[in-house]
This record gives sequence, structure tokens and C-alpha cells, in this order.
Amino acid sequence: NMTELRALAIIVSTRMKVLVEEVISPSRKGTTSEARQLFCYLAYKYTKHTQKEIGAFLTNRHHSSIYDSIRKCKNYIDTEPKLRKVHKELVELINLPVVRSDAQIFERGYNKKHQRFNKK
Repeated sequence: NMTELRALAIIVSTRMKVLVEEVISPSRKGTTSEARQLFCYLAYKYTKHTQKEIGAFLTNRHHSSIYDSIRKCKNYIDTEPKLRKVHKELVELINLPVVRSDAQIFERGYNKKHQRFNKK
């Protein structure tokens, strides 16, 4: 359900002070990229959407780009106090249960095992 992703994009864009259209767009501006990476991390960790579905929502980005955004965001959360604070505020605001733990997200082989591909 893309409505869930749209709602999350609105919440993230509002908190990060960027337009929701910018989060969804391919823009590479610093603040926009940071907001998009945070959106990807939250969407994958707190919803049941696959990386492929999140990529489709974000103007047809490849699932590997989504994983890269998730990885970068996790690194920023671990090293940047400002982004850690924003992340904590958003987690409290969205109030959703964790679908995938960080250990599951970054466990070697987990993504390939759980990513759905249409091989026709």
C-alpha cells in the first residue's frame, strides 16, 4: 500500500523541512538526500515494504540504491548527533513496531533472501 509510504514521506519531509516532492524526486541536494535516506531507512525498518517497492515509490530507483541509502542513514545515525535526534523524534512520532531489526537489515545475505524479484 503506497499510502503508507506517502504518509511516511510527508512526515519525514515536514521534519526535515523539505518538500515531499523533493524526497521522492531524484534530486541530489544535501538536505534532500539526507531526508530521502532517512525515509528509506524508516520505510524499510518500520513497514513491510520491500526495497523494490520503496524504490518504485521513489521514482523507480533500483533496490540496490535503496539499500545504499539505508546503509548510509544508519551510519549517519550512529555518528551524527543531529540526525540521531531527528531519527529518535520521527520514530516516536510514527509509533510503528519494528518490522526488521538493524541486525536483520545488515545481516549478510538477508536482503537477497527476502527481496522479491520477478524473473520471467
